[in-house]
Amino acid sequence: MSVTYTADNDPDHLLGRPNGYTSKTTFTDGCIAPEPGLDSTSVQAGCSVEVFADAASAQRRQQHVRKAMPSMGIEYSYIRGTALVRVSGALTPVQAGEYQAAASSG
Repeated sequence: MSVTYTADNDPDHLLGRPNGYTSKTTFTDGCIAPEPGLDSTSVQAGCSVEVFADAASAQRRQQHVRKAMPSMGIEYSYIRGTALVRVSGALTPVQAGEYQAAASSG
């Protein structure tokens, strides 16, 4: 399952706003077993890709998310240009590495 957000349904309320992303999509990963209470549209259910106007904004977001952990849950994150790829910590390092490889190849 994937969800591409709009300004109306963005749970973080950052889409199109100052210092926010210009687009965001989340994806579920079949390697993560569904759990009661797990939002299938959250990063913890798979991954998200947040795209920013510039690379510096993506890096600032990555730093903000890292500081907010563990309250947001453990996750991996990778930057490619203006995109921040956030991957669920429920995946193994090898599984998360596949996202890193995909983000690096393109």
